[in-house]
Amino acid sequence: APGEEEEVAYQAAIQGKRVDGFVLVRTRRKDERITLLQESDFPFVSFGRAEESFDFPYVDEDGTHGMMSVVRHLTELGHKRIGYIAPPPELMFAEHRLKGFQAGLAEAGIQESDAPILVSDLTQRGGYEQACKLLDSASPPTAIAASNDLTAFGAMSAALERGMVVGKDISVTGFDDIPMAEYSHPSLTTLHQPLYQIGGMVCEMLIQLIRGEALDDRHVLLKPELIARQSSGPAQ
Repeated sequence: APGEEEEVAYQAAIQGKRVDGFVLVRTRRKDERITLLQESDFPFVSFGRAEESFDFPYVDEDGTHGMMSVVRHLTELGHKRIGYIAPPPELMFAEHRLKGFQAGLAEAGIQESDAPILVSDLTQRGGYEQACKLLDSASPPTAIAASNDLTAFGAMSAALERGMVVGKDISVTGFDDIPMAEYSHPSLTTLHQPLYQIGGMVCEMLIQLIRGEALDDRHVLLKPELIARQSSGPAQ
């Protein structure tokens, strides 16, 4: 977790020569790890971006494109009230996905008053709790876009608990395409990220940096692919 202990652990690893380089994940807007590693001139590659003032090697998914494609998919199914369960705002990818969600609404002409946004913690329980709030509101959405697949599973549980059929009475979408997404009941509409490819690219880039080689491309942005399954269906 962020804070003094994290900084101490990184400092110890850098000074103790126990590691040759770092792979960073779940980057934050103002990420002290990046500042520390840059100041120490220590090799690192990130899965994720940070604020524009940082320039460092990364591989990332285009969350803006991904969330726009989710909203487009739902509006093409006739949904006009779409709730969004967002990630914690300090995470950088939260900003990109929120931009995509808002751009998708604008493209479809949906007012923000018909698109409530609640923040969760990327867990199944968090998704369940926030979906309960959305579904119990005065004008519940007909679709819920979740910030990751675990959040989506929580939202599906909240709907099932209320006697709703997911994919018919309510549509739910995720983001990541974890293995369970294909085999859940119903199967989950989500955005596929090629995680093995991303992991391989990040490691290859880090090895090049450790060897002192120049990178062909320091900034790699991949487009996630929408996988439409049974959890999203026409608006009732």
